[in-house]
Amino acid sequence: MLNLKLIIKHTFQIISSRKKELLPFFAVFFVVEFLLSIHQFYSTGDGFTVLFFVLGALFMYAGLVGTVMYYYKLHHKDTTLKKAFLAVQRLLVPVIIAVILMAIGTMLGLLLFIIPGFIALSAWALVMPIIVLERTSIKEAFIKSFHRTKGSRYPILYNFFLFTAISVMITFVMGDPTSSLGITLASAVVIAVLNIYYSTSSFVIYDHLTKNSEAV
Repeated sequence: MLNLKLIIKHTFQIISSRKKELLPFFAVFFVVEFLLSIHQFYSTGDGFTVLFFVLGALFMYAGLVGTVMYYYKLHHKDTTLKKAFLAVQRLLVPVIIAVILMAIGTMLGLLLFIIPGFIALSAWALVMPIIVLERTSIKEAFIKSFHRTKGSRYPILYNFFLFTAISVMITFVMGDPTSSLGITLASAVVIAVLNIYYSTSSFVIYDHLTKNSEAV
């Protein structure tokens, strides 16, 4: 079973040791969050809805590129930001399909009895890293993620809720991010930092659970 304290500790160790490498990801998260706030303020028409999904996809893309970089660095494999970007790009179609399936499954679970949605959220937490790092099919990624997360779904959910709770609390304290340019910029900085944490912790969870499954 995952140790949440150990996951948080390992996550911060990676972040503190790779500050320079994380700057491009921070920049992407910051710009996307800033544009999302602007979108929220001016949201009218289908064009802005499309923009919302495009910006959301950029969030996901940046997180996956970061995952590839962490994995290769941790396993002493030569990589660059460009190589990590290309590795994710080649698998973009299966990743998008997997994200859509995960979103549908989680939403249906939440709509039905709430708890099945949370189970799906934690059970499928490793789907995207498995597709990108292990080059599996979509079906195999779902199966592997389901089996690897057994016994560790509560810590996965706790990590997700921790990230969500801090985001909500900061938004509540700072107020409406669209109320002024200063608050919009400050909110974008905070959310970017939180996304650095969440994308890094997602990789750490994948790495820990993969090592545990290989040791069995």
